[in-house]
Amino acid sequence: MRIAAWNVNSIRARLDHLTDWLRAANPDVLCLQETKVIDDDFPANSFSRLGYECAWTGEKTYNGVAILSRHALHDVTIGHADARAEDSARLIAATVQGVRVLSAYIPNGKTLDSPSYAEKLEWLARLRKTLDATCKPEQAIVLGGDFNIARDERDVFDPEQMRGKIHFSEREHQALDEVLSFGLTDSFRAFTEEGQLFSWWDYRMGAFRRNRGLRIDYLFVSKVVKEALRTATIDIEPRTWPKPSDHAPVLIEFDL
Repeated sequence: MRIAAWNVNSIRARLDHLTDWLRAANPDVLCLQETKVIDDDFPANSFSRLGYECAWTGEKTYNGVAILSRHALHDVTIGHADARAEDSARLIAATVQGVRVLSAYIPNGKTLDSPSYAEKLEWLARLRKTLDATCKPEQAIVLGGDFNIARDERDVFDPEQMRGKIHFSEREHQALDEVLSFGLTDSFRAFTEEGQLFSWWDYRMGAFRRNRGLRIDYLFVSKVVKEALRTATIDIEPRTWPKPSDHAPVLIEFDL
């Protein structure tokens, strides 16, 4: 099975890129983030023509997540287990061929002194509670998406410049580690220890050309999936296309 995650930064703006990429990469499942459309405007027909069933939740202008699958989607759930009326569209889950797949878009946090930073930490704590309430560590789980956190020094273009700032602060690392202590592993690090391999680059200051990026997009997997992994990669080609998303897709392949 091939599962991917991609923050497309507006499904309307990137629909051609997305359909081109689906044809080329042919994933079984794709977790999308930042679709930025209300539910009625989600382009499900564009994906059904390519053989994908869709589940989504969105809102105008911001956020929005989805799961596209070549196989039937079962037990679709939206939001945290303790869902609140004011929650943004940032989490969706479904079971595909026995694998529980979650597509997550973690809040940015803005700055360490912003109320959004505390909200980011709380969101991650709620994600851990959702995993505890809805999943079991021994089952096949893939948690994919844009986490807006670079995990260690290999995942930032300049560790000293980034240290203690948003996306690379101690409390963010602790909050993400608590999520992963459920029994999840960074699939990418199962294959390489190399640094300077990123999934996001700012649009400004030639960041992509200069490879001044962050690795903040992940596919975290449970033990049974980790043991079946064949590959884990970042596909940077779509970041070279005209008017790209600022994120690149991340992919895994495994045999279960």
